[in-house]
Amino acid sequence: MDINELIAKKRKESLTQGILLTLLGLVFLPVGFMVFNVLYFIIGIFVLPYIINFNIFSWHGWFIGAGIFIAILVIDTITHPEEQWVRVKFILANAFKKESGPVVHEAFPLSDTILYSTRFGKGVFGGMPYMTNMSNPINWTSQISRMANLVANLTLGGPRKLKEAISCYRLYAGLNQAMAPRLNKFVNSLKQCGGECSISNCPLADSLIIPLAIELNIVSVFKKLNSEDYGIRLSV
Repeated sequence: MDINELIAKKRKESLTQGILLTLLGLVFLPVGFMVFNVLYFIIGIFVLPYIINFNIFSWHGWFIGAGIFIAILVIDTITHPEEQWVRVKFILANAFKKESGPVVHEAFPLSDTILYSTRFGKGVFGGMPYMTNMSNPINWTSQISRMANLVANLTLGGPRKLKEAISCYRLYAGLNQAMAPRLNKFVNSLKQCGGECSISNCPLADSLIIPLAIELNIVSVFKKLNSEDYGIRLSV
């Protein structure tokens, strides 16, 4: 096992993924603000005038709304760093007397963190399974929830992807050549311990070495039997 080769390979992968996530995040940021402006005008025309004296063309109102929207983006990115895709079932026509399997918007298989595929077919009912009972209001609610979930994920996708990109850049910076001697010493100390040890008392381990060793697939984490403690084991 060559630690230097592992570090070089992982650095290249994390830098490439960080750049792709940055580009995707920058692409999705305008989508979020487009959605904000649509909601701003809808609320400003059909809701706020009946509550307060509000002019949608007021710059003060727009900046207040934009500030609230940015705050929502920040809070959501901190509390929900990854998108969550709604899984719903549709009630089929009476002749079938059953529900469809779980239907979900899924990430494009090229990369679970980068590209999306909504898997929507053609037509207003695209995305529903064949033989869906269109007179059942539950099906309409399910379809609306899927669409709302899609819009929310695309709207909030920009900040989320940028946050993921920052994590990639941090990993890229942490995996410098100065870590190679420390990782080698860590591996050798594990070998002297029989290839595994408890995380709480592992020699030469610290809060930086263990995450990097896990990221490089040098070690794996396991829960110790009859104990609340966790251990690490050499994977190579």
